[in-house]
Amino acid sequence: MSKRDIAENGVDIASEDYRGFEAGDETPALTTTTSSIDYEEGPNVLPIGFFDNGKFYKGFEIDQLSASSLKQVAKEQSAYKMFGILVSRGLKSIFDPKTGEQADWRDKTSRLFLQDVTFLMSEIMIKTKGNSLVPTVYQCPLCAKFTKFENPIGGSDVVDLKKGYDLLAPDLELSSLEMEDLRSLPFKEFKGDVPEISFQLAQGVTLEDVTYRNYVFRIPTIGDYIHRGGANKTLKDIESRVLLDCLLELDGIDGKDLEILKRRFGDKLLDLNLTEYGKITSRFDNIGYVLSGHETRCYACGYEYKTAFDMSNFFASVLNR
Repeated sequence: MSKRDIAENGVDIASEDYRGFEAGDETPALTTTTSSIDYEEGPNVLPIGFFDNGKFYKGFEIDQLSASSLKQVAKEQSAYKMFGILVSRGLKSIFDPKTGEQADWRDKTSRLFLQDVTFLMSEIMIKTKGNSLVPTVYQCPLCAKFTKFENPIGGSDVVDLKKGYDLLAPDLELSSLEMEDLRSLPFKEFKGDVPEISFQLAQGVTLEDVTYRNYVFRIPTIGDYIHRGGANKTLKDIESRVLLDCLLELDGIDGKDLEILKRRFGDKLLDLNLTEYGKITSRFDNIGYVLSGHETRCYACGYEYKTAFDMSNFFASVLNR
C-alpha cells in the first residue's frame, strides 16, 4: 500500500470495532485563526475535511438528535465509539462548499479525522441541546484534588482564579462552561493538499547508531483511536500507539521497509525528547478549536499549571454519563 493510499484509507480495522458506528445505524500547514466562523450561526467548514479520492470536502450539514438517540449514544462505554456514533447520527452531509459536490462518507465514517469528529460533536450538541451548561473540572497534577471552574476558556486564556471551587464543598453553587464558549476559542483550519504533516527535528532519535530526524505522519482518524482505545489504557498509551500507526515516512523510509522498522523498534521510534515529542502532538492538537495551554490554579493547594480542555469528560457530562 502506498503512502498516499494509507493517507486516504487509514488503518485496516476489523469490522467488529465499528458495530453501531457505520452506515445504516440509526443511530501541510496550519493557517492562523480563520474568518470561517460566524459567531451567531456557528462554523460553516470542517477544520480538516473528509478526504476522499485525493480531495477534501469541508462543507457540512448537521441535524438535531432525538432523545432516544442521545440515550443510545450515552450507553456506549468506549469514549471514541461514543464520539463516532454521535456524529454518524447527527451528520447529514459532507460536501464541497464551492461546487456542492456531495462526499460519499456514510460507509466510511471511521475515516473522519478525530479533530473533525470532536468539532462536529460540539455543533451537533449545540443544535440539539442549545447553549447547555456543563461542568468543567480539572485535576491538580501536584495534589490530585479536583477543582471546578466557571468559564475557564471563554474569552481569555487565563482562568479567573477567584472562580475556582472545591468540589468537596457541597454548600457552594458550582458554575459551569457554556458549550457555545467553544466558539470564542482560536480556530485553526488545515490547509495541506493531503492529510499529512512533516517534521524536521534537530535531535530526533538514535537507534543502533542510526539517527532519524525527518518524520511524516498522516492525520489520525476516529478509527485509529477506536482501534487503539480500550479498557485500562491511558490516553498517553493510546496517543503513542496511534502516532506510531500514523507514521508514514522516516528519513525517506516508507512502505514495507518502514513496517519492518516499526515491528523491530515499536514505540522506540517515537522515543523523542519532550520538546520534540510535544512539537508533534501540539501540531495535531492545534487543528480546529485550540483547547490546550490554558493556565489554571488548584483551589486546594494553589499550584499553578497549564492544562487542556478535556473533550471526553465534557461530552460525557453533556450526555449525563
